[in-house]
Amino acid sequence: MKNTKKRKGASLVKETTPPSFGFSTTPSVHVPGGAFVRDPVGATGLDGGIQVSWARQLDEIRAAQRLARLGRLLSNAGQACVAGSRLLVEETAAEALVAMILTHMRAVRPGPTWDETTRYSPIVSERQRQRIHAIVSAAVDRGADCLIGGTAMEEEGYFYAPTLLAGVDQESPAVVEEIFGPVLTVQSFADEEEAVALADHPTYGLCAGLYTSDLSRALRVTRQLQTGTVWVNRYGRSRDHILPTGGYKRSGIGKDLGREAYHANRRSKSVLIGL
Repeated sequence: MKNTKKRKGASLVKETTPPSFGFSTTPSVHVPGGAFVRDPVGATGLDGGIQVSWARQLDEIRAAQRLARLGRLLSNAGQACVAGSRLLVEETAAEALVAMILTHMRAVRPGPTWDETTRYSPIVSERQRQRIHAIVSAAVDRGADCLIGGTAMEEEGYFYAPTLLAGVDQESPAVVEEIFGPVLTVQSFADEEEAVALADHPTYGLCAGLYTSDLSRALRVTRQLQTGTVWVNRYGRSRDHILPTGGYKRSGIGKDLGREAYHANRRSKSVLIGL
């Protein structure tokens, strides 16, 4: 549910028959929270958010190459709640990693969703494509450097070119907004403290990917990242449904999957009998 201030899903959320209700949306969509408060069986999820893919150094080539493939960002043209739309990289490794990403973006071939030879899909609507372009344009107007893309593609359909934006800061629209499109921002850092500060977002905190060969650093930084999920030297969910899924801040109300979701879908009843 995106790009509208209209009430959405009111009849579903207010319905008392389903045991729970969950969806991904943005803060601009009105969620009928009164229904959630009156009957808190399960959680209403605001799961849409901005994620951070953090590459610390290039000494693990496999991790860097995995990041450069950008599967989560480009496989569905960034239309996924966990799409890694922000990249933070140590300044000494930034140039090499950006070059790898540009190579991968240039090789993207668009096609329909059912075409098995391509995984680069069109944007869901022309309205959403225009929204993506508006955010990119606003970021460029604010000083961002568009290294590739930044425009609609000529192919038939609502395709938007893979886009890489450098020279952004924490106030850039491309950093602040959840784009939900094939747009990646890249920022460099000098030390661990700066990286953690850049990773923190005032509104969203769904997930983060951390790439480093230093396990001590990985554990240390993981504790500081304000996100509901952190992947280390990988990016993407596993098939282990015992792990709860959900974010921090505006990126989640409650959890999906795991013990937390199980307990959220139970209802308690207190019975007191006088004998």
